[in-house]
Amino acid sequence: MFFHEIVDHQKYGISDEDIEKAIYEDQNTFTLPGHHPVSSHIEMKLHAFLGL
Repeated sequence: MFFHEIVDHQKYGISDEDIEKAIYEDQNTFTLPGHHPVSSHIEMKLHAFLGL
C-alpha cells in the first residue's frame, strides 16, 4: 500500500531537476508506471517547507 498526492512541486521548492534525479535514482520500487518514490533530497525540502 502506498499513498500519493498530486502537488505543484514548484510551489514547494522542488525543481524539475530534483524530480529527474528522483526518477533516475528509482530502483523500481513501485510497479505502477510513472510512480516513483520521493527521494531523500525532496523529502528534506518538504520537511523544511512544511515545518515537519
